[in-house]
Amino acid sequence: DLRLKLGLDAGHATRSTCIVVIESGARALGVIVDSVSSVIELAATQIEPPPELGDQSRLKFVLGMAKVETHVLILLDVAATLSPEELEQTHSIAAA
Repeated sequence: DLRLKLGLDAGHATRSTCIVVIESGARALGVIVDSVSSVIELAATQIEPPPELGDQSRLKFVLGMAKVETHVLILLDVAATLSPEELEQTHSIAAA
């Protein structure tokens, strides 16, 4: 549950709740998210580094920012929300 990994309260499953499959190295894993409104491709030139605001430890999962039309998107490194132990657990489960 991505909410828990980001330090938020657990949410309740709704019709919008879904699982996003991400690839981390040679592994694929699913992450529960509140909703997905769209999927877009970004060129590297559209991505800017994350802002330097106060406590950087709170931004450790932020890959960068992107401007798309009139919106500013925050890009998260979802795989970075997992500890090495959790990544190993996903590998062990997949191998079973």
